[in-house]
Amino acid sequence: MRMAKMAVLAAIAAALVGRGDAAEAKKPGRPAIVASGMGFVEGPTVMVGGGFETRWLGSIYVVDNSQPDGIIWEAVRMGQTTDTHKLQPWVKVGKPGNNGSKMGPDGWLYVASPGQKGILRARRDGRNDKVEWIVTSATVELNGPNDLVFNRNGDFYFTDPSWPKDKPGAVYLRRKSGEVVKIIPGIRTPNGIGLSPDEKTLYIAQSELNKIVKCAVREDGTVGEPEDFIRFEEPGTPDGMRVDDDGTIYQALYSARAVVALSPEGKELWRVPLDWDLPKKKVDGYGVTNCAIAPNGLFVTRTHGGGQKNNGCLIFVPFSEAAKE
Repeated sequence: MRMAKMAVLAAIAAALVGRGDAAEAKKPGRPAIVASGMGFVEGPTVMVGGGFETRWLGSIYVVDNSQPDGIIWEAVRMGQTTDTHKLQPWVKVGKPGNNGSKMGPDGWLYVASPGQKGILRARRDGRNDKVEWIVTSATVELNGPNDLVFNRNGDFYFTDPSWPKDKPGAVYLRRKSGEVVKIIPGIRTPNGIGLSPDEKTLYIAQSELNKIVKCAVREDGTVGEPEDFIRFEEPGTPDGMRVDDDGTIYQALYSARAVVALSPEGKELWRVPLDWDLPKKKVDGYGVTNCAIAPNGLFVTRTHGGGQKNNGCLIFVPFSEAAKE
């Protein structure tokens, strides 16, 4: 076990070399699985108070898109000084096939649902599950929304990829008023999405093209033409992302089974492999899908693309100043 831990730390240290100025971002500590027993997990969101992600309350919501009743899990931290989490069902949204999630300024959890072709919001009201549809294919022609991000006005952007090669995807802006505007038509496989802290730049991960593009955000919330931000070497497949208050972009790489930190200038600062515990003969099909920022680290979802049940997990990557020695 000690040798395995040393190997993980050595891999992280090696990944820090030659990838830009790592001092610009929080450095990673040793990853650990903190909750397991889920299915094809996606969209982790840190439970917060005060609207946007300002105060961590110790729970993480995890979307499980393989469960027949559409379970969203709650991973509850078992103490202030432990990384152990208890996994329990939180809300059932009715059907499987749900993906990225974000906490809205209204306290509801917003979930992109490619399986149900829309955007829903969910919360617990006592013992009752509350689920409402915010965007549906009845009013907007959708392929299957994948992920979303809010701005401070309460509007949100969401990606709508199409995986067949003969059909393009799109990026939309859903205004607080309810208006839905297609702001980027004809974009290949848009997946994860994030906003810079000043909300002047929108980042979009394009999974099939193995890159992130960025767009200048106009005053009305629409955007300029996408331009390349960073391209990844194979295997990559950028999936979900988060942008920190300091501008650092944390990007999940599905096929690389890793999470990377990127500077606002598009430099890779560090990379943490998240397949350290997998038997080498069984790594095919596992993928890192998404991440969420907590005050002391990252929560990252890892799943299995082969459809196996109960092998999805939540991984915690501590920032080095919060990591246990």
